Amino acid sequence: MRRRRSLNAKTQGGATGDFARFGGGESRCGRNGEVAIGEAAGRRFETTLLKRFGGPVIKVRTFMAKCSTTKDGSLGYIEFGDVTGFTLPENIPQNYRLTIAGGKGGTALASLTVNETVTPTPPDGSLVTHMLHIKLFPQGGGPAKGDIYLGTARCDPYGKKKP
Repeated sequence: MRRRRSLNAKTQGGATGDFARFGGGESRCGRNGEVAIGEAAGRRFETTLLKRFGGPVIKVRTFMAKCSTTKDGSLGYIEFGDVTGFTLPENIPQNYRLTIAGGKGGTALASLTVNETVTPTPPDGSLVTHMLHIKLFPQGGGPAKGDIYLGTARCDPYGKKKP
């Protein structure tokens, strides 16, 4: 008999200062049998932060990040719809990186990683999946610094024995 357990949460959306906002989202975590699952989804994300420095407004209409783990392995997955401010290939590999140019002296305004997966070293079976990770002024010395994560799911393996 498989046991299903899950927790669900919703948010109405909101804003961070005057540079980022989103229209709402849902998250879910739990397990189905011996599979642990984490999922985060949302809509209408927009950041105008880079516009202040001559860069684009970044928008993502819908987004979702999901991970699943078992005692034997892990898997990450993303979905998104209607992005503006950057261009993506039709097939997006894991940890796909691109740069938003335009900083003073040829520096980057931001680096973007789409379908970012993070595993610990040494590996323990856990996984974090970010639909989008924006790193501001990645070369340092810019007028702003920090990271924006959009759609993050985190999973630890259910049933794995701790060393």
